[in-house]
Amino acid sequence: MIMGHAALVVLGKRTILSLAPIPLMILAVYGPDVIDKSAALVLGTPGKWAGHSLLIFAIVTLALLFIPARRLAPAWWVLSLFWLSHLFLDITDPVVLLWPLLGEFPPGPP
Repeated sequence: MIMGHAALVVLGKRTILSLAPIPLMILAVYGPDVIDKSAALVLGTPGKWAGHSLLIFAIVTLALLFIPARRLAPAWWVLSLFWLSHLFLDITDPVVLLWPLLGEFPPGPP
């Protein structure tokens, strides 16, 4: 999984996103895992938790729109593209992806 997400960054950089900053691309493609794995360590949540939901994706991407810097407009597209690709390439369970609409998160490992 780690290499698959990194491959997206390499493909993006070599094709249509050649001008996008690599740190932003890496942060965006690993964003859901950064949130969820940190929460799993601290709170004992499942491995795919709120970071893998469309609600958190919407909050993060909309928050970028309210930053007044005009140069962040391309960053919004890069973050959205890579974050969404992470969610769908991880084949996220619909209950997690559409949380809280479909109910609570499935329990994590004991």
